[in-house]
Amino acid sequence: MAEPGGANGGLQRRPRELAKEQYPEGCYDEWYKGERGFAVTAFTTVAYGLAALLLDDGLDARDHDLLTRTLRRAAQWLSRRDDTVKINHQIAAAAALAAVWRLTGEERWHRAAERKLEVSLAHQSEEGWFSELGAVDLGYASVALDYLMIYWRRTIAQRPRRQG
Repeated sequence: MAEPGGANGGLQRRPRELAKEQYPEGCYDEWYKGERGFAVTAFTTVAYGLAALLLDDGLDARDHDLLTRTLRRAAQWLSRRDDTVKINHQIAAAAALAAVWRLTGEERWHRAAERKLEVSLAHQSEEGWFSELGAVDLGYASVALDYLMIYWRRTIAQRPRRQG
């Protein structure tokens, strides 16, 4: 359990707020009501998934359960969609699914993460860059590489925490 005002004290109320912001199908709005954005769902899911993994038992059990349920819904939504116009979003979704796999141990999220990565790599140029809106973008390339590292660290470098 987190100490009030401690390092993870700010995250204690966040699972409830995150669940309130989530649509029943698992996605979130980024800028506009009803938007149901791929990028916001991917980046939010990876951020909360990594936080849950880092905090481990530091979250209250009820908050941990709520967060896990919320992340599963987001993972389900992400696993059914692709964003091949902005590949950094697709790679972030792979990292998000990998984080949910590590958190839950559910193999379906590992398979979904691998599929997202395969789709992403299919859009890599012969020179090695990933297409962003049809061209190279060094800023988004750095984002893509960061999330490839997160994907790698959550899949290849580690095994799932829970089996099931």
